Amino acid sequence: EAGAMNMADAYARVSRSLGVVITSTGTAAGNAAGSQVEALTAGSPVLHITSQIDRPYMDRDRAAIHDVPRQADMLRAISKAYFRVWEGRTAVGMVGAAARAALTAPRGPVSLEIPIDVQREKVPCPSHVGIGPIALQAADPHGLFAVRTAPRVAPTIDAVRGSIHFRALLERAGVPANTPIQ
Repeated sequence: EAGAMNMADAYARVSRSLGVVITSTGTAAGNAAGSQVEALTAGSPVLHITSQIDRPYMDRDRAAIHDVPRQADMLRAISKAYFRVWEGRTAVGMVGAAARAALTAPRGPVSLEIPIDVQREKVPCPSHVGIGPIALQAADPHGLFAVRTAPRVAPTIDAVRGSIHFRALLERAGVPANTPIQ
C-alpha cells in the first residue's frame, strides 16, 4: 500500500496531473499513510480511494472485520480534504468532487472512503462522467507553492489489492484502471 501511494505520488509529480491509488480499509489505508504524508508535504494531487466497513458498523471503534478505530480521523490528518460516500447514487459525483479538490490550488492528496455496502448498491450508469475544467488560479504570493500551468487530467489507476467493486465503479465512471492482478 505504501508503494502504491508512492507510485501515485510520483505519477502526480512527473505528469503534473492526478495520481490515483486504491487501498482496502483499515490497516491497508494505514500502511499508505506515511507515503500520503509525503504527498501532502509536496502538494501532490493524489486521490486515495479506500473502502470502509458496512455503514451500520462504521465509526464504532470496535474493530469489526477490517475496521480500524478512527480511520476517518487518520485520513483527515493526512489529507488536504476527506470525503465519504454515503449512498451509491452519489459515488460518481463524489469521485469527481474529490478529484477536483486534489487538483485545485493548493494541490494535495484527498481521501475518499466508500463503504462496502455502498459498493454493492446498484446504480444507473451516468451518460457522461467528467470532473470538468479546473480553472488556473493565481498563486498566493505568500504561499510556498505557485501554480505554473493548468492541470491536465488523465488519471491512470495503480491499484494494489484494490477491491473489484472499486474497479467496477471506476470502469463505470470511464476511468482507466491498471492493476497488478488483471
